[in-house]
Amino acid sequence: SEICQEFNKKIIIKIGDLEEGARQAVELEEQGVIDVVISRGGTAIAIKKKVTNLPVVEVQISGFDLIRALHQARKETNKVAVVGFYPFTYGIKGLGDIMNIDIEILTLKENWYEHTLYVEKKLKEIKKQGYNWIVGDNISVEIAERLGMNTVLVESGKEALMQSILEAERVAEVRKKELEKNKRIKSIIDFAYEGIITVDQKGVIDTFNPQAVKIFEKEAYKIIGKNVNKMFPEFDFSKITKIGQKIEGKIWTVGDIKIVANIIPIKINNEIVRTVITFQKVSQVQKIEQKIRE
Repeated sequence: SEICQEFNKKIIIKIGDLEEGARQAVELEEQGVIDVVISRGGTAIAIKKKVTNLPVVEVQISGFDLIRALHQARKETNKVAVVGFYPFTYGIKGLGDIMNIDIEILTLKENWYEHTLYVEKKLKEIKKQGYNWIVGDNISVEIAERLGMNTVLVESGKEALMQSILEAERVAEVRKKELEKNKRIKSIIDFAYEGIITVDQKGVIDTFNPQAVKIFEKEAYKIIGKNVNKMFPEFDFSKITKIGQKIEGKIWTVGDIKIVANIIPIKINNEIVRTVITFQKVSQVQKIEQKIRE
């Protein structure tokens, strides 16, 4: 809130740890009021699993944040365990030598935020080794306190938060441009005069436009996500990808429908990542030719 006031940023702020944070993020996503989510640690991991259509920017723990927390713990002890999810624990060992602190590092696995018994087990092991002071994120500090251990919560300073806000703004701008581009392409595909089918590297159909629906009289939802060889064995897709070149004016008979098609492989770094098939009914082409002659 302070940063928003200082730098005149309009940001929705919600308070919720782990699953509660993820639930609130999902609500905001459903309301369509946000472009990017900012969070950190286990809550960021939880949000990434639940929020499907929004990017999540993690607040990185800065060196300043760790030094502040370790300095606070150093007043009481020179034996500290730093506990948290990656990248929270990355690159900390060197700080122990600089600050003359015996640091034990415990990096939590991503799936542990759902199974806190694993975290509790590891903290008990550390406690037996003589580490009674825990420096960590919310989840590790909360469990450590339940085990009667001393704790210092690493709080994100203004430097780290401001950096994440700037990153979120950059991501939001890129996402906006990407959405505009996707909508433009979708409009072209949906209102094209020709049928359009796109197939990925594995032979799975991921586009089946309205004109393709009209020509083949098959609903898109029954086609998209299915293997092209199964839905249209006449295409002989493996042979198309093997050739790997643009083919124009190819005539196929699919069932009792005769089509004329162009096959365009899309290549990145000389590798075919997608194949586009555009086509019309031969009978429709003939009708158009007749009209032109007339």
